[in-house]
Amino acid sequence: MKLFGNMYIDNNTINIGNYSVNELAKKYKTPLYIIDEEGLIKNIEKYKNNFKSDKFETEVIYASKALLNTYMAKIIKDNNLCIDVVSGGELFTVLKSNFDTSKIYFHGNNKLKEELLLAIKHNIGTIIIDNINEFHLLEKLLAENNIKNQGVMLRVNPGIEAHTHKYIKTTKNDSKFGESIFDSNTIELIKNIANSQYLHFKGFHCHIGSQIFEKESFFKEVEVMTDFIVEVQNKLSITVNELNLGGGFGIYYTEEDKPFEISSFLNEYIKVIEKNISNKNLDIKKVQIEPGRSLVCNYGSTLYTVGNIKNTFGGKNYIFV
Repeated sequence: MKLFGNMYIDNNTINIGNYSVNELAKKYKTPLYIIDEEGLIKNIEKYKNNFKSDKFETEVIYASKALLNTYMAKIIKDNNLCIDVVSGGELFTVLKSNFDTSKIYFHGNNKLKEELLLAIKHNIGTIIIDNINEFHLLEKLLAENNIKNQGVMLRVNPGIEAHTHKYIKTTKNDSKFGESIFDSNTIELIKNIANSQYLHFKGFHCHIGSQIFEKESFFKEVEVMTDFIVEVQNKLSITVNELNLGGGFGIYYTEEDKPFEISSFLNEYIKVIEKNISNKNLDIKKVQIEPGRSLVCNYGSTLYTVGNIKNTFGGKNYIFV
């Protein structure tokens, strides 16, 4: 196995920080979920220190689907990151952690009426509109509750085919997420969002997939999205101030996985973003990314106890935990 953070082997036993996994299992029983908090915080600092620019504001948003409980939400809050949620349950968990609601982003392509009501009544900073039906539902709920200026972004699909597993691809043109930048109806939707008296249109969100190991996929995303922003601004005479580029940075699971070093990548990423914004004379004031598993995964471990080993007549062997 590969050791990360504060993991080390001593006397044939894995230790995490000052704790032997054998002692932890004996004290707390299994299955047991363990976070290397020191390693996690160092990784958070790596993102914050390298994804920054003197030309626009940057924001690191923790993609909470990677791991969410009140402990994790508190770590994210204490380290001054934003957080996203995709359901009423996740929003409830983050609210229980006394998170600054202006730093919460609400995702999802099938948000329930009750979930949207929970979000707007708690003054959630940004709701990511996924589709035209959600736009109409959200506007109706805001009107009924006399709430104006709700911050929103529109999730769009840039159609980039990143080299990732087919079941976690999110940006083919038939994706269930977002509205295609190649669909003429998307421009009309943006116009309606920008003109709504109940919504404050901030900009666009996109995400090209998960477990991506090719840096060029992310650079292409920047190029395509900034071109799209130029098109939108020219057609609608509006200014787009924010761009959320999502996440999907690949991590190590097996020897076949070859993730890039995140610090150097983020520095290179920022330069690509700055160049595209400058060359196209855009007035983007904030750029965001959403690391999830790449932020937390290597610093989380699960302990199991082997209950039985079974050797079958067919030759397949099992370890039961």
